[in-house]
Amino acid sequence: MCVMRPHTTRLFAICALLCSSAFHEGSNSLYASVFTCDKLSLARPGYGVAYKGVVRNSDYRFSATIPDGLVGWGAAPNAPFHGFTIYPGTDQSSCITFEIHIRVELPEDREGVHGRGKRAKRVKVERVKVGNRRGLQTEETGLASGTEFQNVTVTLELPRSGYYNDVAIRLGTPIKEAANGKALLARFLASFQFFNHD
Repeated sequence: MCVMRPHTTRLFAICALLCSSAFHEGSNSLYASVFTCDKLSLARPGYGVAYKGVVRNSDYRFSATIPDGLVGWGAAPNAPFHGFTIYPGTDQSSCITFEIHIRVELPEDREGVHGRGKRAKRVKVERVKVGNRRGLQTEETGLASGTEFQNVTVTLELPRSGYYNDVAIRLGTPIKEAANGKALLARFLASFQFFNHD
């Protein structure tokens, strides 16, 4: 169980900002960019906490299942939990990132900052189920580091008493591996269970 202290809250806000910077840069569909896994996550296999099977978190009140044979790599053991990254292949070209945090609104969030990347070739938006909740899925395709790449981003907000938790689940994959990546993402999304906080 995590007790929030003033210095912890500042650290939490900084971590949330760093973790979501790539997402925010690519979130405006008019200026959308696609990102490779090395830009979507700082997590790397073999470093930090290894998550396998069913992952539960009492602070954020959820459970999810990492598909058999795969590992979710999170931050160092003494760092607050904010999610993990799954690398389904050996070359780390495809990944699924899961991030969860308390919403922190900065002045530039309210003013609306445009991303700085190249426009994606195609942007598709639809509603999807994330376990027992509904989220919004954005699918973007374009060039990333010279490779035809696709990002599928699923976001949802979890209302709590006086604040929100925000969730972002992203698939980053070369187009040639997109079918397998989307099937894995669908299994991961279906495994979520969010519990009432209050």
